[in-house]
Amino acid sequence: MITLVLALNVVIILIGLFILIAPQPAFDFLQRYQRTLGLYVAAILGRAVFGVLLIIVAPAARFPLALQVLGWVVVAAGVSIAIMGRSLFTRSLDGVFKLAGRYGRWA
Repeated sequence: MITLVLALNVVIILIGLFILIAPQPAFDFLQRYQRTLGLYVAAILGRAVFGVLLIIVAPAARFPLALQVLGWVVVAAGVSIAIMGRSLFTRSLDGVFKLAGRYGRWA
């Protein structure tokens, strides 16, 4: 299970590096699908699954309390997105895209 969490962490780091190096393709992808139900559901389920995995593997970690707290925060983020609804989620993405367009890539 720890291997699965580590693999997910590596994927998240790689996606972050990709966005750092070439942000436009990632933003184009998100803008293309921002109004779809699939992106909304993926945002909720992705956070829920990752948060639950963190909570499950926490006892085997070097800092179990930190991993448990982080897991619950991630799960709470998924629940918050579900509660806020799809229209507010879409509007919040609009705000992110405005900020990204304004500040863009700093390097």
